[in-house]
Amino acid sequence: MTKPNANIVALLEEAAAIVDAAKLPSELRASAFRIAAETLGGAAPSAAREIAAERTGGGDPPAEVENGDGISLIAKKLAMDATQVARVFDVDDQGVHLQVTRTALDKSKQTAMREVVQLVTAARQALGEEWTPINDLRLVAEGRGVLDSKNWSAAVKSLDGDGFRLRGSSKAREAKINQVGDEAAATLVARLAAGG
Repeated sequence: MTKPNANIVALLEEAAAIVDAAKLPSELRASAFRIAAETLGGAAPSAAREIAAERTGGGDPPAEVENGDGISLIAKKLAMDATQVARVFDVDDQGVHLQVTRTALDKSKQTAMREVVQLVTAARQALGEEWTPINDLRLVAEGRGVLDSKNWSAAVKSLDGDGFRLRGSSKAREAKINQVGDEAAATLVARLAAGG
């Protein structure tokens, strides 16, 4: 038997410790472990590169994704000025990041959770990710301080048919946005970019 690489073992142990410390529900642990391991390792392909590879059938990603300029792709999808989009999102080699404070989102957690889902799904789809895992969106909602665990499922389900389509079981549910959802996301971006 080959001796395991000590660096890889240490990285995996650290990623597991991070997931344990986060005290996440069991359905989020696998996604959180993947994110932690990628972040710690730095050598795993980034989400943006994976998406670009899928869009181009492999090979080199488009220049705008490789250069971290996914903002222009989001702006194009939402039919908005890139300056407005850049006030709300950041895109780097680790993916799309929502760059707004908790207080910028709606005061109601139920509505704020819906806003996070709309914004992040639209942005990720603009970068070529057709379906966004709901568990990934849940992590963003938690990071923005708007996650209400007891009402999360209801908030997500309330979007189904309102510019969104959901598929999959509760543990593997995914969201997809259409033009109506893009328009709602653009309205949100405009409001957030204006400071309110």
